Amino acid sequence: METNVSLSKSFLFKFLKDPKKIGSVIPSTSYLAKSMTKNINWQSANVIIELGAGTGIMTETIFQEAKQDAKVIVAEQDPELYSMLQIKYPNFIHIKNAEDINYILQEKNIKSDYIICSLPFSAWPKSVIKEYLAKIADCLTESGELIMFQYSPYIYSYLLKHFSKIRVSYTLMNIPPAIIYRCSK
Repeated sequence: METNVSLSKSFLFKFLKDPKKIGSVIPSTSYLAKSMTKNINWQSANVIIELGAGTGIMTETIFQEAKQDAKVIVAEQDPELYSMLQIKYPNFIHIKNAEDINYILQEKNIKSDYIICSLPFSAWPKSVIKEYLAKIADCLTESGELIMFQYSPYIYSYLLKHFSKIRVSYTLMNIPPAIIYRCSK
């Protein structure tokens, strides 16, 4: 298992190679994970999806808090990070592409109670953002929530097209500081 320093170095190199896939120069902090997940009702969450799991900081919180019988689906496209997450969380369902989440849920005839999203939307073209958000909204139960973070408010107008309730908060205890969106239909 890599050390935090070598993981951070690896993350930096991945960002420099392709910033549209890795949205930050360093991994998210545990403060961000706590801020994003603090209001999740873990006892009622039967299906939880994490999109853009990266180094697994949110995944670890899910692992610690989710009830034993919850279905957890983790999406990470980077091969090295994907393998690390598979080894560390063998009871979770792992997929390599966040786009496949709709197919997985249809196959299992389920919807998600929570989607925790760390995808770097601000680096993507508008058409891709619209497509992903439509798919994400479709994956949620009627009372489900999308919880995501971004480093700019760019995404807000896109969220309004798919969600009727959007709560915004911030965490300064992350580098860079992050905007957290909690969205429901």
